[in-house]
Amino acid sequence: MSAYIKNIFRSIKHNLGKLISLTFIAIIGIAFVAGLGTLSSTIEASYSASFHDHKVADLTIKSTNVSGFTEKEISQIEETEGVSVVSALTSVDLALTLPDMDEVVNTRLYVIPDDPMDITTLDLVDGARPDEPFEIMVERHNESLTAHEVGDTIHVTYPLEIFGQQIPITFNLTVSGIVGNPLILLKTGEPMLTNPDETLNDIIYITESSFPSFISSLYGAIPKTDVYVRVTINDSSTLTFAESDYSYYSHHYLDRVNEVKERVNELGIEAEVLTLEQNASYMTLGGYCDKIDVIALIFPLFFILVVALVVLTTMVRTVDEERPQIACMKSLGMSDKKIVMKYVFMALSATLIAAGVGLAIGLPVLPSVIYPAFSTLLYSPEMVWILSPVAGIIAALGIILVSVIVTVYVVLKQLKERPASLLLPKAPKAGHKTWIEKIKIIWNHLSFKYKSCLRNIFRYKTHLIMTIISVAGSTALVFAGLGLVDIANALEGGNYATLKDTIGPIATVVVVFALLLTVFVVYNLTNMNIGERERELATLKVLGYKDHEVTMYIYREIFIMAVMGIIIGLGLGCLLIWFLTYYLEFGALSDVQWWNYIGSALLVVAFIFIVDALLTPKILKIDMTGSLKSVE
Repeated sequence: MSAYIKNIFRSIKHNLGKLISLTFIAIIGIAFVAGLGTLSSTIEASYSASFHDHKVADLTIKSTNVSGFTEKEISQIEETEGVSVVSALTSVDLALTLPDMDEVVNTRLYVIPDDPMDITTLDLVDGARPDEPFEIMVERHNESLTAHEVGDTIHVTYPLEIFGQQIPITFNLTVSGIVGNPLILLKTGEPMLTNPDETLNDIIYITESSFPSFISSLYGAIPKTDVYVRVTINDSSTLTFAESDYSYYSHHYLDRVNEVKERVNELGIEAEVLTLEQNASYMTLGGYCDKIDVIALIFPLFFILVVALVVLTTMVRTVDEERPQIACMKSLGMSDKKIVMKYVFMALSATLIAAGVGLAIGLPVLPSVIYPAFSTLLYSPEMVWILSPVAGIIAALGIILVSVIVTVYVVLKQLKERPASLLLPKAPKAGHKTWIEKIKIIWNHLSFKYKSCLRNIFRYKTHLIMTIISVAGSTALVFAGLGLVDIANALEGGNYATLKDTIGPIATVVVVFALLLTVFVVYNLTNMNIGERERELATLKVLGYKDHEVTMYIYREIFIMAVMGIIIGLGLGCLLIWFLTYYLEFGALSDVQWWNYIGSALLVVAFIFIVDALLTPKILKIDMTGSLKSVE
């Protein structure tokens, strides 16, 4: 192994703590972005797979004629270019009276073929299909639909028109089975077609042979009010999810279906042609995916900013600490290119590992954690994980690019100095009064330890700025995550009532990742700060400072800088909430409860105390003799 390679690995070993910390910070950022970025694709893929398996109708054509569709009209639809499969049935929304309850119940009645339909197939959840007159199947229970069991009898009174008079007739309907319609997914209720402001209380399915025969004899053949249509998506076959890149939410799918819709409209049939975009469940799901995409766009910007700043600080500190090595390599005739590449390799070794691990963790784990939350709002099919790494890859490339550019810039800046200068540590900046010292009414009343603390805070400006920005970014993310839950709780009515259950896991993930980021960022910055100030801390020990006084000398500074960061972070968090509510089109900053302001600050402070506890042994183990040796 060449001396150059040995030197690289020796530097990696010497800076292993900083590089490991940097790697973990980058992993957190990349994993979060990758996982959140693939979430909406996974949700859409899962429901698209379910739609495909159940052969859902791409078009629902509803007759506006009281007598329904004629055989000729159905044939015209079948012969329309782009139409693959057609199935005709009857559906009607009614306000029925239940004698036992003495109230009107909003009911949708489907009269379906005796054989299972080959379009929008129903899942038999319990029981069996009807095979006797007056037997029915009912839709599974949700917040508005009545809960029925197999064997239940439903007494329905409906006014029939007989010989010009309306005569109330009571039907005794027996529940033979419970079914799930793949296009009735909302657990909050299905709206009536005749009055979208009201929800259905019952959805009943009855086969043609089970339909009461005397009604048919009075009214003639049961009118076909609906025609379900499957559209040929590709030139050769209908949409096959497993073999196609197109989901039911893709522009390709929607454009193709709308083309066929226009052709059906051109037939001149008395009908309304509906696509899945008019289905309540489909629209709700698509709307929430759009909102997730907004969250996936805004939150990662904060994560990547914090990670990029830590990368910058870490590489600046690493190169500064190795000034003597750079001087030696330069004196021995090593080219500037090779010296630069040594540190680029170190930066890449950390960020490339972070990219691989972050993508591997974020892509499958976050969707698996958040996807089950949709079961509180909709009936969720089995999750279909789909690889959509674009957001994660962009984040990883951004971090890698920042690390390389920063490293090259810092090393080239050092190489401009002469080897003799590089062999000496950087001269400390000339002392000068800080701005707070000029405010005599405050400064004169401070004890020596706080005067010393404030001088150090404003002396190390880079450390001050980095700590404040990092803590501010983490605080903003924690506050925004907790604020999202408040906003969802504040919303009322319809689908918004359960929005909190969907947003909750996303908000939890944001808070957890933000707190992890806080731990690693503050650990990294504090660890480097202690390393830079070992000589100073050793001097305090020699002067007789006790262990707790030495640790507080550092931690007092951290706490004051953290408070500054938290105050700024809460302001940034408010701005972040404002952006989110603006683009999500619901809620407001005023919905965030006052205790979340305090809770966010306390959470960040608590995790900073954890960092302090982790670094205390390092401060206590500082070698006074070695640290106080003079530079020859």
